[in-house]
Amino acid sequence: CILDLGGHTITCTGGTAVSTFGQTNVTIQGTGEVVSASGTALDVGGNVTLKGGTFTSGGSQSAGVNVNDGDPSQITLEWWERFCFGMMGLEKRMGWGGT
Repeated sequence: CILDLGGHTITCTGGTAVSTFGQTNVTIQGTGEVVSASGTALDVGGNVTLKGGTFTSGGSQSAGVNVNDGDPSQITLEWWERFCFGMMGLEKRMGWGGT
């Protein structure tokens, strides 16, 4: 299955915005954003290849991307996504405030 964001935003106001389960194989591509106002933006329970998109969580105890099952090393990321995932939440970890 391919989800092409195509410059659009998927917004969820309560809970998880996008979830995968079991033996699913999903590729998320294109520019765009997946946002959850209070939960996880992308909850991975299957096989996901990320080739684009921005994943944002507004929940204080939630991640932009959460890997539930399987081997996290099986998630395929473009080089720039590996950098972005490493930087997620940096301002919170470092105690930086922003306005």
